[in-house]
Formats: sequence, structure tokens, C-alpha cells
Amino acid sequence: RRRHTRLRTVTGVQTCALPILAAIIGGGVPNLVADLSCRNLSITTGSGDDNLRVAQTGFGGFSSFVRHDLNVNTGGGDDRLSVSAFSDPGIEALFTIGHDLNIDMGSGNDLFGLRGPLISHDLNVLLGSGQDGADLRFLDVGHDTLIDAGADNDHVAIIDNQFTHGQTTILLGSGDDLLDLFGNVMKKGVIDGGDGRNDTLNTAFPAFPRNGKYQNNTILVLNFEKFTEPKPG
Repeated sequence: RRRHTRLRTVTGVQTCALPILAAIIGGGVPNLVADLSCRNLSITTGSGDDNLRVAQTGFGGFSSFVRHDLNVNTGGGDDRLSVSAFSDPGIEALFTIGHDLNIDMGSGNDLFGLRGPLISHDLNVLLGSGQDGADLRFLDVGHDTLIDAGADNDHVAIIDNQFTHGQTTILLGSGDDLLDLFGNVMKKGVIDGGDGRNDTLNTAFPAFPRNGKYQNNTILVLNFEKFTEPKPG
């Protein structure tokens, strides 16, 4: 039987009035309501297997705005976390983070999804140890980006994002990892397959067909053993 932890710590909610941003944990019970007036929002869960969603709810057509940092730490356990600017499938809403978005998934076999928020400053994603999966799409990051997959065999998908204002660092760590990389605009960066023996970069050629320097030496690709291209259809 899986053990689910309750939401341990929430800070910043006292400044919020309208139910625009909702975080849902466990069996779909709303534990957090925030809105346009939030300055800092921090969410910490315990050591069990958590299921947490932070998303634009779309009430009244409003947009969500966290004025400074949004921090989420899911602790140990096999966790699922979704942070999304989409309240319902196919419905886009404006969700802005005024400074940094910091995600720490802790140890365990975790799944993380990030869709569409505007991040004004830095994006930091730590997947921790365990066989993790991460999917990041439709982001606009105002400064630097760090994605660290940690130890063990991980699958990371980074698709259709705007990394145009700072340094982008993608570290797959130890283990045999798979990175799907499509449709991103990147100013400069490092894409490191890490210490595994069978790390694979899946991308549309001729973007990054092998280890080396690209885009006038502003992007470095290293430590991949295999390069693949998706088959048509």
C-alpha cells in the first residue's frame, strides 16, 4: 500500500485572496489557493509518494502571478509534480513567475512536468537520485536555466522552449539517460550526457549530430554515446 504524505509546509498564502492558483495533492483535495497578489510561494511535502499539481485554475479569466519566487520541494518518495499555465487541456492562461522557479524532487523515482509559465529570472530543476522522468515545454525563461537529472537512468524531454536570455545548462548525471531535445531556442549552453555508458541524445539533425561545439561555439554538447533522430510519422 502506498503511503501519501500531507502537504507539510506552505508559505506566502496569507497575502492571497482570489482562488486563481491552486495546488492539489494526493487524491485531488485542494490544499492551497493563491492568486495575483502572492509575493513568494513555497510548497514542501513530506517523504511519502506525493501527487502535486500547481496550475492556473482559470477562474473568471484572471491570470496568476507570483511576484517573486515559486519554490517546490517534494522530498523523498516516488513523487509526481506538475506545474502548468494551462487550467484545462487546450486552454492557455497567463501564469507569470516574477523571479525564480526552483524545483527539488528529492530522491525516488519521480515524474515532473512543466508547461508554459513565463519565468522572469532563473529556472532551476533538480530531479535527484532515482529513475526520473521530466517533460518541459512552452517555457520562456528570462535568465539562466539549470536542469540536473541526478543519478540513475533518467528520461528528460525539453521541447519548444525559449532560452534566449542567459546560460542553459542540462546535466544528465550518472546512469544511462535519454534526452529528447526539439524546437528550442537557446542563446548559449552546455548539454552534458554525464557519466553513463549509453547516454542518448534524440534530436532532429543537423542540430546536434555528435559531441562538439555548435552555434558559433556558444553551445557545447558532450558525453553522449549515441545520437538518434526520430523516424518520420
